Amino acid sequence: MSTEKKTILLIFLYLAFIVIGGRLLFIIPNNNYLGILNADNFFILSCIIILLMMLPVYLLLKTNIFKKTLINFTLTIAVFVLVAVFYYSNLPMYTYEEAGKVVEDAENKEGRNAQVFIPEQREDKIAFGSGPYFKTTNDKYFIYLKNGDEIFIFRFDPLNGEYDAYNGSRKLLE
Repeated sequence: MSTEKKTILLIFLYLAFIVIGGRLLFIIPNNNYLGILNADNFFILSCIIILLMMLPVYLLLKTNIFKKTLINFTLTIAVFVLVAVFYYSNLPMYTYEEAGKVVEDAENKEGRNAQVFIPEQREDKIAFGSGPYFKTTNDKYFIYLKNGDEIFIFRFDPLNGEYDAYNGSRKLLE
């Protein structure tokens, strides 16, 4: 195979790795957390770092395009590994189901004798928030406990396990 064909193949694999592999790297755990993770932020951060590292390699190195692409491929893997280590080490401590169990157990110890009620719609389960760009999530969960006809609502922070009673009004979507 000629160097030109090797270079084209390597560039194609490189782009496929970034688009598919890089995206999947940050999306995979998102389903466990009802899609509240800031996966896009971390993917974009990785791509910006890669772009900033690519420019000097292509502009300043005096070597053929195949070696430049190989160097960038190696740097890309290193960037994705480093950002992914940060991302995965800062995933929330609790999924929605785990959060519901924590609140249910704590409230039942206080004598409420309630059970977790899980709404059907995703929007009913999430308290959307805003905050720092490099935080794994800025959102909280809405946890519903049902005791007879009475429903208690709590906001649960999946990052640290803290929760508080929600006193606002919430109408569940149907």
